[in-house]
Amino acid sequence: MRSAEVRHFPGTSYFNDNTGELVRDVYIGYPERVAEKLSASNISVTAFRKLLSLVKPLHIRIQKEGASAIARAELEEAFYRLRRYVKYQRARDRKFEVVDKFLDLFDQSEQPLYPGKSADNYAAFVELLTSIAVYLRRRESSRND
Repeated sequence: MRSAEVRHFPGTSYFNDNTGELVRDVYIGYPERVAEKLSASNISVTAFRKLLSLVKPLHIRIQKEGASAIARAELEEAFYRLRRYVKYQRARDRKFEVVDKFLDLFDQSEQPLYPGKSADNYAAFVELLTSIAVYLRRRESSRND
């Protein structure tokens, strides 16, 4: 792994590329690899785009104003709206379980990537979701060519 492409958040998780398992307390890196794991689960791109649409407006504000400018309550509401959608999708499609587990690990980690602890960590989480969505869109368009 090239260090420039890896972000470390102590107490967080990522997908182990060798086993496909979610692992705690290690590096989060290469959002494309996370996206590959999600798309390998055949999660619908439409469902994932809906997931992204729940955080995209906030993501744009975070990019423009910085995470610290967003009220903690607003960040928490966005995160929990996201969690509710994932739980709903999981009930309809077992393949969505991988996303649910992914969010659970962020929610349960010592320094979770959700706004209850740090707006900057939440911004990093939104950035990761955005990277995954960009990868999935790119993959979808290459299939259509």
